[in-house]
Amino acid sequence: MDKLQWAKWFIDHNFAIFPIDPQTKKPIIKEWQRFSTTPLTDEEKAKYLEMIQNGYNYAVPCGQNHLVILDFEDKELIKAWIGEMALNEMCKKTLCVDTVHGGIHIYFTSDDIPQQKFNPVFTQNGNQLQT
Repeated sequence: MDKLQWAKWFIDHNFAIFPIDPQTKKPIIKEWQRFSTTPLTDEEKAKYLEMIQNGYNYAVPCGQNHLVILDFEDKELIKAWIGEMALNEMCKKTLCVDTVHGGIHIYFTSDDIPQQKFNPVFTQNGNQLQT
């Protein structure tokens, strides 16, 4: 599926999305954090899909419908950490999206969601890995 089809899929499955600048990844919408708990209006759905169709990118905020997104800045480091086979198996069972800068986002739902965002530190051979 392409970017617009995925945006429609998220909306059709009751997930809020919001447009972001395709160059900077900064939200275009003020107070975008509200979409972690507040659904989109029909007007917002139409407007945001049109913006995506016209070149904007979009984000899916965590928290809604028990959504958790693991954001790894370097896909090769996650492969080295858990193994390529394990990553491939995980991505067969859930949505995994390669990022434009060589990272990966792994989407899943969980009944046990942290109250706030956190950035765990991973190490390999004594060196900190960026997540």
